[in-house]
Amino acid sequence: MEEQFFCVARGRGERWEALCLDFDLAVQGRSFDEVRHLLSEAISTYVQDAIIESNGFVLHRHGATSHRRYRAVIGGKVYFVDVAGHNDKDEIAPGTLVSMIRQSGLPKRLFRR
Repeated sequence: MEEQFFCVARGRGERWEALCLDFDLAVQGRSFDEVRHLLSEAISTYVQDAIIESNGFVLHRHGATSHRRYRAVIGGKVYFVDVAGHNDKDEIAPGTLVSMIRQSGLPKRLFRR
């Protein structure tokens, strides 16, 4: 089952904005389709980061690419999780999610919606 969030969009012509009230996120764009896509991307990124960060991972590096590397020390062991940017995707690819779970050492249930 897919998670649903309370979001609104408004605009006219080429001035649009969309808000996700559940996560306090906002985006701007030139069309409804653009802000819908941008907001979906922002929600996906926020959820990824919130899961990782809420479990003790901190941003370790964000280089010239869209990838972010998080680091945590859990039980004396150092873990790194790489989170890829999602250019035109709204969701994390299954293989990427499996890799994130494996890298983090966190239980799989934390990554389920």
